[in-house]
Amino acid sequence: MKSRIEGLKAMGGGTYEDSKGRTYIGDRKKERLYAVDRGSKGKLYLYQQRYTIPLLILLMTGFYYDWYMAAASALIAFLILEFLYRRFLSTLTVYENMEIPRNQSMKDRFEATKTSQLLLMVVLSFALAVLLVLNVLQTVKDWTTVFSDLNTVLLILVTAGMELYIVYFLFTGIGILLKRKKA
Repeated sequence: MKSRIEGLKAMGGGTYEDSKGRTYIGDRKKERLYAVDRGSKGKLYLYQQRYTIPLLILLMTGFYYDWYMAAASALIAFLILEFLYRRFLSTLTVYENMEIPRNQSMKDRFEATKTSQLLLMVVLSFALAVLLVLNVLQTVKDWTTVFSDLNTVLLILVTAGMELYIVYFLFTGIGILLKRKKA
């Protein structure tokens, strides 16, 4: 039988909080919870970005220097951060065979957000989407030779990926706003 911690709710990024405000890291596959003490929360915030930091290193170094150096730097940063995260987990108190609640989907989080905040997020997301498109249109001067430069191709691919995510974000937010308007 699985153990439970009362009032455990998902906070995002694989972290959970109980009714007393204590923070936990959840491992759903192994059904473990790692208790994070107050002094270690700063480290936790750093380790939550262990995938984002190497990606930023890859993009920034690649666009401004060399892609081979960027890939090597990002890989080294990833390995170091992952090693430090695993070592960090070994220092925490572990609770085995725990019932871990599901993470909230984007739709669930939007439904819990106030209407004014959700409207602001939708407007700012739309503005970001427009700015990304304008950036690509200003950066790429000659569309006939766009595939000859690796940086331009990567800029277009990254922008397209971001635009797809923003469109999904916008449709989800607008759908919830329209549902609230009808109610």
